[in-house]
Amino acid sequence: MAHDQEHAINDATNHTAGTNGTLIGTEGGAVAEKAFTSAATSSAIVQRGGSGQITLPSTDPVAGSDAASKDYVDSLARGHRAPVQVLRMVDDTLVTAPALGAPDAGKAYVVAGTGGGWAAFSIGDIVEWDGAAWNLVLANSGAEPPDGTRIVVDATPAPASSFNGQANDIAQYDAAGNSWTFTTPNDGDIVAIIGENSIYENDQYIWDVSSTTWVLLGGTANHNSLSGLQGGTGGEYYHFTSSEHTELQRYKADVTQAAASPTIPGTWGVGDRGIIITTTGTRKVWWCYVDTGPSLEAVRLN
Repeated sequence: MAHDQEHAINDATNHTAGTNGTLIGTEGGAVAEKAFTSAATSSAIVQRGGSGQITLPSTDPVAGSDAASKDYVDSLARGHRAPVQVLRMVDDTLVTAPALGAPDAGKAYVVAGTGGGWAAFSIGDIVEWDGAAWNLVLANSGAEPPDGTRIVVDATPAPASSFNGQANDIAQYDAAGNSWTFTTPNDGDIVAIIGENSIYENDQYIWDVSSTTWVLLGGTANHNSLSGLQGGTGGEYYHFTSSEHTELQRYKADVTQAAASPTIPGTWGVGDRGIIITTTGTRKVWWCYVDTGPSLEAVRLN
């Protein structure tokens, strides 16, 4: 008995069943009866929920050794950057690549079959349309997305299959259950797109609850990487210094090109040269003429 008296009631060897959901044991040399409860008191045994989880107090932890509830941890995590592979996941059951155009750039799919434009991919791959071609963003792991893969579900068009009804949610793949779990974003939550070859790679988006949209926050994309721009062909994009751009804008403001050179007055002979001034709007335009014999050659001077 002396040995029993040296132990607190939390020693499992000293517990016996009490009445009405209690435990009886020794505490400080005396027999005590403790009730199960979710209240944070010094004389109660905190109960477990139906799932086996301990029910914690609703108050925030204070001391370093205090337990923290999931709600408290989630409140701290809001606004933190969550890495995701793609921003616009649409479907995970298509066996043939859908027919898409330039306006559909950014739409992503989990490959469920290799028909059509997906012949080069494998089942379980995550692919994204860049407006002209399909790109592999994340390779499969055993014919399914890797465990823990996170994505953002597209809103337009309405997502389908596993993503039906989950527009704008953040989803995480569970390989053990072959399923996705969804989290509704809170105002201020941020996602960072890390999917390689995604047109959104390195971009960050913040959830705006008032507009119910993911808003571009910024990114670390290389300024010289212009592959995401629409229109034009290679070699059509150029960078100017600040002074060059200023000069270009000044030239555009000062110069108005005439549709055609003006009618030449008088009689000209071979070899004759001259300057003629015409008016285009409020702008004086100077022309230099040279009579070459077969024709008059005009060169605009400003």
